[in-house]
Amino acid sequence: FRWSEGIAVEVETRLIAGDALLRGRIKATTKNAPSGLLAVTFPVVKGIQPLTPQSRQDAILHTQSFGRKTPSPLVSGEASITACPPGMQFTALTGDGMGLYFGEEDGQANRKQLAWAADADAESLGFSINHQVLGWGGHEPVRECQSPGDIVWGSFQGNWYDAARIYRKW
Repeated sequence: FRWSEGIAVEVETRLIAGDALLRGRIKATTKNAPSGLLAVTFPVVKGIQPLTPQSRQDAILHTQSFGRKTPSPLVSGEASITACPPGMQFTALTGDGMGLYFGEEDGQANRKQLAWAADADAESLGFSINHQVLGWGGHEPVRECQSPGDIVWGSFQGNWYDAARIYRKW
């Protein structure tokens, strides 16, 4: 984990018995007035390896409005970003009958961006969820932000439909 000086960060992650998905939450608090928070990015996952040779059959499930598959950023050279709302709060990397799922179980459907991008080495992917901090335009800076629900990630067997079933279960 990395964060700037002057910020206290608490991260809780857990794996529930019988569940293949890791669940996590973050709480960030500024220590120094008048500093405030505008955005919190969690999780940031780097070094995600392709699921198929040279990522040729890898696809990102892009859930903006209607779900659709787009080529992996390792193939297209373009980041895949889903803004929520209106997009659904999940995405997945799929290929060769397996996948890597990321989602947020946020019942308030707060603003966020789910982003996949090729890492600098162009041989692996990075994934992150950027959370916009609400209320930062007020009279006082927002000094604390915490996850409104679990951020969920893990591997699964299947394709885009199976990823959608994970989200639908929530």
